[in-house]
Amino acid sequence: MRKFLFLAMASALVTLFACSGGGKKISLQPNLKPGEKYSLEYKVVMDQDMKSMNNRITILMGHLLDVKSVSPQKESDLELKYNHISIAMKSGNMIDMSYDSDSSYPAKSAMDMPGGMSDMLRDIYGKVFGSMLNKPMQVKLEANGKVKSVSGYKELLQSIKDSMQQYLGPGGSAGMDGLMSDKQISDVFQQLFAGLPQKPVSVGESWTADFEMENNGIGMKVSNTYKLVEVLEKENVAVIDVKGKISSAGNKKINNDGMEMTMELTGTSEGRIEVDLATGITRSGKVTQDMNVTVESKQTGKMPMTMKTVTTINGKKS
Repeated sequence: MRKFLFLAMASALVTLFACSGGGKKISLQPNLKPGEKYSLEYKVVMDQDMKSMNNRITILMGHLLDVKSVSPQKESDLELKYNHISIAMKSGNMIDMSYDSDSSYPAKSAMDMPGGMSDMLRDIYGKVFGSMLNKPMQVKLEANGKVKSVSGYKELLQSIKDSMQQYLGPGGSAGMDGLMSDKQISDVFQQLFAGLPQKPVSVGESWTADFEMENNGIGMKVSNTYKLVEVLEKENVAVIDVKGKISSAGNKKINNDGMEMTMELTGTSEGRIEVDLATGITRSGKVTQDMNVTVESKQTGKMPMTMKTVTTINGKKS
C-alpha cells in the first residue's frame, strides 16, 4: 500500500512538473559574433480571392547578413544585402508571369515590349529587382533582438527610382516614396528574431508578443502567443509553436491615384519555427495567415476579399 501511494504521488508530481513547464530553462536571445555571415531566405505565397477572381503571388527574397561588430552591451552592427529575388504572379486568365534574378532574361524598355501585360510586368520587375541586388543596408540590433535603426534603404530606394525612370521615362517612379521606409525594413528584418522571449524559458512555457507592420501607409497588428514545445539537443535547436490574431492598426486609408479608400482586416496566424540556440537566428519556420479584408471607397463601394499567406523562412551560416 505504501509503495502504491509513493508511486501515485511520484506520478502526480512528475505530471505537475511537466504541465508547469518545469525543467532546464534556455535563453533564446541573439548571440551573434563579429565576422559571422548568414544566408537568409523568405518565401511568401499569397492567395487572394476577390469577387470570384483568384490571384496568386509568390515572392522569394534571399539575403546575405554580415555581422560587422558586436559591442560589450551585445548590440550588433549588421550589413544586409539582397542577393536573390524571384516573383511569380497569376491572375485569372489575364496575367501569368514569373521573374527570377538568377536567370539571364534581360529586362527591356517599355518601348520594346512585344505586347501583353505579363511581359510588361516581367520586364518591370526585372528592372526593379535587378536594381536592388547587392546594395548594402546597415542594421543595428539591440541585445534583446529588437531592431534599433536601419540605414542605407534610401540609397536602395533611389536606385529603384532611377531604374523605373530609365524604363518608363520621366515620372515613371511617381508614387514610389511610400514603397520603402526604415519602419518597413525593420519589420521585415525583425521577423528573423520575431517573438524571442526576454528571459530564459523551459519546455512547455508560453509567452506573448505584439507587432505592428506597415505597407504603403497601411498598418497591420499581429498579437502572437508562442510556446516552446521541444528542444532538439543534438541539433541545438528550439522548436516553437506560434498562434496569433491579426487586425488593422493605425492609418486605414489608402490614396490610390487620387481615389481615397479605407481598408479593414481581421485574421489569424499559426505556425512553427525552429531557432538555432547558438545564435538565436531562425533556422527554419513556416507561418500561415488567413485574413478577411474589406476595401471601401465612394467610387466602388465595399470590396470584400479573403487572403491566405504562407511564409517560410530559412537561415544558415554561409
